[in-house]
Amino acid sequence: MEIHYKNKIKLQSYWKNFFWKEISSSNFIKEEKILKKNSDFNFYQNNGGTVLGISTKNFSLIASDTRFSFGMALPTRTTTRIIKISSNIILASAGMYSDIFFLQNLIQIGIKKFKTENLEKCLISSCAFYLSYILYSKRFFPYYSFNLLAGLEKNREGSIFCFDAIGSFEKTSISCVGNGQSQIQPILDGIFQKKSLLVKKDFQTLLSVKNCIKGIFLKVAQRNISIGDGLQMFIVTKKGIFIENHFLKLD
Repeated sequence: MEIHYKNKIKLQSYWKNFFWKEISSSNFIKEEKILKKNSDFNFYQNNGGTVLGISTKNFSLIASDTRFSFGMALPTRTTTRIIKISSNIILASAGMYSDIFFLQNLIQIGIKKFKTENLEKCLISSCAFYLSYILYSKRFFPYYSFNLLAGLEKNREGSIFCFDAIGSFEKTSISCVGNGQSQIQPILDGIFQKKSLLVKKDFQTLLSVKNCIKGIFLKVAQRNISIGDGLQMFIVTKKGIFIENHFLKLD
């Protein structure tokens, strides 16, 4: 009995030493390093883009730069972030390009289906709620995109809806999303939201608004490396949607 008891104690001490060697502090450190390496992986990436929108009684305008950035690399300089959803609605997005591409295709298909089933155009307010529903349905793993929806209402007045990544939105007359938001939004508020009637009259014409937007993008592009290459403008009027392309800095 004594021999059996001694053998049992020896076995217990052996297995204790064995497990202690296997699960040592060095192994824990290695595991921590592996976990840290794995935790550095991010599902999202920011591919740049700055989108600006302005609406008045006669038209809605959305402008965006065409630079596609990936860190300090520039895979392409001719990215289009604005799409035509219907004859009176356009959508522009900034953020992760793969999410933007999928989201824009998804809403285009939904609006086309609405038109074929109801035999009428979708109103911009209805389209805004539809886009909000799509974004909110993915709130636990959201699309990394920040959107501006622009178009004409029933009375042919311009309107713009600004969205965040999980579907919250508001109707505004002036808005900006993307990398250059912190630089451009204060300029827009200072120019277009003054109480002076003279200022409001000056910026009712399409030409004056376009010239102002060009000047803003040219100035901000000199201070922000994620903005540059080209400037696209989509203008929604009673006569249809017009597209203009301009150059920014080519560095």
